[in-house]
Amino acid sequence: RHQLNWQPTNVAALDIDNTPVGMEQFADQNRGIVTFSYETTSNTAEAPRYRVGIQLPKVVRSVTDFRLLLSALNYKFRGYGADISASDVVKSYSGTVDRAGVIVDPSAVAGPDFLAVVVREYMQYKEESAAARREYGRDSDPLEIAEIERMLSFMPVHQAYMDWVKTIFSVLSATDPETAERLVEGWSPGKKNEVATVIRSAQKGTIVNIGWLIVAARRRGWKPERLSDEARVMRRMAYGN
Repeated sequence: RHQLNWQPTNVAALDIDNTPVGMEQFADQNRGIVTFSYETTSNTAEAPRYRVGIQLPKVVRSVTDFRLLLSALNYKFRGYGADISASDVVKSYSGTVDRAGVIVDPSAVAGPDFLAVVVREYMQYKEESAAARREYGRDSDPLEIAEIERMLSFMPVHQAYMDWVKTIFSVLSATDPETAERLVEGWSPGKKNEVATVIRSAQKGTIVNIGWLIVAARRRGWKPERLSDEARVMRRMAYGN
């Protein structure tokens, strides 16, 4: 999987792991973008795992450009379980023996405008993270649980399912599973045991970090109570957990 084995390509492959969103739902929600997807060998009903192929509008001939594009796409789909830290440009297409575990849409192509937005959002995230590191360093105090509770109080109790899941992942990235479950149950419990199920499906630190909740709460009026809280917030935006 060394980059020396990489060849120019017009397909980007993402691994979706530890997600409550099944392959069919992912393909449906991203219709026109996802060209193919298939269940990987470690897939289970409790923890769906699958690979997604996205056809690009043209062949990418620079491994540096392709790595940037792949990182940006992983960032775009981080809420589904794509690993934002993944940078492996070479994938092994092992496939699946189960024909039912394959979805193909040959007409789907990620357009230039879509990719431009994806890359721009990723670069903004990288710039904000770098700025936070320069400003606050790694020694800031951890984000207080009380501040996370305040942020949740600004969030709508009833919202789109994926936004609800992202909020749970975001809280989990800054706390432990027991604390995250308590905080979310006190804010928007969902169905019986649903919060615990979502938390169990998450791989801490690889899906959505606390920055997602920070941005969403800010849009709804949340502000840190003290400057020290702002420092903690910025640290979380930079390092996730």
